[in-house]
Formats: sequence, structure tokens, C-alpha cells
Amino acid sequence: MTKEELRRKVQLELSRRRQRAITLAEDNKAIAYHKIPRLLVLDNLSIDIGIQLARLGAAGGHLEEREEQKRLLDEVAKERRALLVEANFAPDFLEPRYNCPNCKDVGRTPQGICSCVTLLTQKLRRDEINARFPLSMCSFENFSLLHYKEEIDPAFGISAREQMTEVLERCKRYAAEFRKSSPNLYLFGETGIGKTHLALSIASEVLKKQFNVVYVSSQNIFFAMQQDRAEAANIIETLLAADLLILDDLGTELVNAYVISTLYNIVDTRMGRKRPTIYTTNIIDEALLTARYTEKISSRLLGSCEMYRLLGDDIRLQS
Repeated sequence: MTKEELRRKVQLELSRRRQRAITLAEDNKAIAYHKIPRLLVLDNLSIDIGIQLARLGAAGGHLEEREEQKRLLDEVAKERRALLVEANFAPDFLEPRYNCPNCKDVGRTPQGICSCVTLLTQKLRRDEINARFPLSMCSFENFSLLHYKEEIDPAFGISAREQMTEVLERCKRYAAEFRKSSPNLYLFGETGIGKTHLALSIASEVLKKQFNVVYVSSQNIFFAMQQDRAEAANIIETLLAADLLILDDLGTELVNAYVISTLYNIVDTRMGRKRPTIYTTNIIDEALLTARYTEKISSRLLGSCEMYRLLGDDIRLQS
């Protein structure tokens, strides 16, 4: 989802919330007016007084008359509340119950953009990630170390289970201590050994802290940008602006000059902004990484990341 698409979704949801609150208030008014006919009289009187106050204010002066109108408005409000309470309604039964009382679901306050917009944006981003790869399926709790052998791997002098136990703990610690200045991570290893699972487990925990997390598949995102160059700038800005970007399966995309240039822009810009990125890849050889993406990109990737080497066999092939 591009930044503009996300903005439109936020505005649409705010409009829906506001309309729901107003509609419910109108329904409540119908109920209350039927039970307490005097309420309708008082509400019409409040409208008339409000109009009169506006006219007096526009004309200037008339201080005594304006104070008298305000006194009448207060009396109407007191009688209104008393009638509602007497009939076992809440004092605010007739008022719209906005999801956000600060901005009344319009998204702005006199001070600027309301905090509810940020929270809603993060929720929609989480929903987007869930749609691509359900976060409920990927958590630290359901990451099973039983998939990894206990026998020592002679090439590494350590068992896959021991190595993955350490990697799991480091990922948990990273998520628990996450902040906008956290380091980049580079999760690399053979196919199907849990890189995406761990990356999404981190995403799930970081989202709970109300950070803006963007998860993308390298293959899908570069394909999408090349298919719609007009929208590519918005997509790139979404990736650059994320508090945490997860670029999954680096190495699966079709490489060409455009991909090389765009990847360099993402890596270099996020480094400059000190925004953390998690890269996952099946590329385990530095020479292959350099041959595929150029030395300029590989040096920035490897030089800016904490390297997490994953060991094990493809979990999807295990019975």
C-alpha cells in the first residue's frame, strides 16, 4: 500500500467513524424525544439561542444581551441533563460518541494532526502486513527449536539448534529493546529455515509498541514498482519513512539497472536517516552478494548490519 493509498484509507475510516457516531446520536435522540417530549422543545430552544448569540457577536457590542442569552443557554442545558438523568439516560446520551474525543473523528485539532491519525495509520499498516503474511502465524512463541538438529555441524563447530537458540534470543532482545535508532539486521541462511518467521516475529512485537512497521517481499515490491513507475516514488517514500522496514527474501527479485539503483537508494537513504532495516536473504556468500548487487551496495549492507547466520534444514520438507 502506498503512502497516498494509506492516507486515503485513514481518511475514509475517520469519515466512517464520525458518521457512525452521528447516526447513533440521531437514533438516541429519536428514542429520548419519544420518551421525553420536552427534550425536543429544549433542543430547538438551544438552536434559537445559539443563532441569536451568533448574530449579536457579529454585530458587536450588546454585552448585556449576550450574557443574558448565555445564561438562558446554561439553564436549558441544566434542565436537559436533569430530564435525561430522571429518565435513566446518561447525561451525554444525545451527544455523538466519537471514537476520538480530541478531534471528533476529523483527524485534526487546533494544534495540528491528531494522534488518533497516527494510531489508525499503524493499525492499517498492521492489517496490510497481516494480509500478506498473517502475523498470528509468526511469533516467537510458535518458533519451534525442535526443527533444528542437535548434532554438531562440522562446518561451523556448533549444532543448528544451539545456533538457532542464540539467534532466537538475539531477535527477542532486539524486539524488546527496539527504538528508532536500533541497528540494522541481516538474517541470512539457506531456504526455509525460519528467516521470515523471525523477521515477522520482530515486526509483531515492534508493532505493539506503536511503531510504524513496513514488511515487503523483495520480489513483489520491486516488481510492483517497475510495473507502475508513476506510483514508484510513493512506494519508495513509504519504505523510507517506516520506523522499521523489513525487506524479505532479498535475492529473489529480477535484477536489472532499475532494481540496483532503487535498492541502493533504499539502503543508503535509510542508513543516512538512521532508520533500522531488517534484511532476510538466502545469499550466504559475500562474493555472490557483491556480484549480484555491486560492491557499493554489498559493502553498505554488510557494514551497517548486525549479521545473524541461521543454520538448519528446510523446515517445509520435514515430515
